[in-house]
Amino acid sequence: MRTTRTVSVTRHVFSSASLRVLLLLLGMLALASPGASAFDFGTCPTPDTRPTVVVDGCNTGVRNRVVSGGCTISDRIRQCAANAYDHGIFVCCVAQVTNTLNKAGVISGKDKGRIQSCAAKANLPCTTCAGYVPAPARFCFEFGTDPMSLALQHLYDAYTYMPQSAAEFEQVNRLASEGRAYLTQHPDEAANLLIGEASRLDPGPMLTFACNTLGYLDSTQAVDYLYGLASRPLPGIDSVGEVLAQKHFILRETAVSQLGRLKRAGNGLAKERLLDLVSSPDNVLKRSAIRTFYHTSNIRWLAKHEMRKRLAPDEQYLLHEIY
Repeated sequence: MRTTRTVSVTRHVFSSASLRVLLLLLGMLALASPGASAFDFGTCPTPDTRPTVVVDGCNTGVRNRVVSGGCTISDRIRQCAANAYDHGIFVCCVAQVTNTLNKAGVISGKDKGRIQSCAAKANLPCTTCAGYVPAPARFCFEFGTDPMSLALQHLYDAYTYMPQSAAEFEQVNRLASEGRAYLTQHPDEAANLLIGEASRLDPGPMLTFACNTLGYLDSTQAVDYLYGLASRPLPGIDSVGEVLAQKHFILRETAVSQLGRLKRAGNGLAKERLLDLVSSPDNVLKRSAIRTFYHTSNIRWLAKHEMRKRLAPDEQYLLHEIY
């Protein structure tokens, strides 16, 4: 059974010194125990004992210390490569590992920079090597132990994990609520992180999760990204196939609905962007925007009045189709 993370992210608003101590403890916890982050590094029965950290032939000159589980820093880098879906995730994993080691005082800032520099230049994961098997796609934040990463991990657990008992269900939902509360307190930081993650993803469950989470963030960046997704033309079935075309359509509908969630929460920019979509030349998108705008309005007659001004005379009948 999967280990559910239990680190709370809602109790950080102390002094800056307390926050630094908390981050240090979280970093040490992530290296020392499975379950503190989404990615379990595990143990190393046969560790890499070379004196310095070497990344794909690039000698960093950094002392290859033992960190946890009988593993050295080089082992952790190797594990990042083995569990990276692509080079971007490998670099991200190495950054998370070295940031944690730096905060724990294991390596210096200069050491961290040397390791990350070699990681950026490395041909890892080696997709052309014999026996290469692609790792499952991951979010970058799944390797993190900072409060923002933990908050997103808790939300992603609730999105993907099927609890095996009522107690697990309660725990997963409690942590997800704490995570969502933390994100809403830091909307711009969370939006920038999620948009960065989303930019490398194809339509599918992971990108849908990112869009759903952006819908909780009162952030200009979140609204602009969702509007961009919603207004993007859909590819034709002939060009991408039926399955991928359906994924694009679901993603667009998700973006529209999350703009509606932000509008309902009082975000004025989201309201304007929805009205812009009401004016879309795409009739399917237009109808979706009309329904969303109407159902996220407290005063329905006023909502119809606002949309009527955005519709051409021969489109006014669309307002009578909503119910």
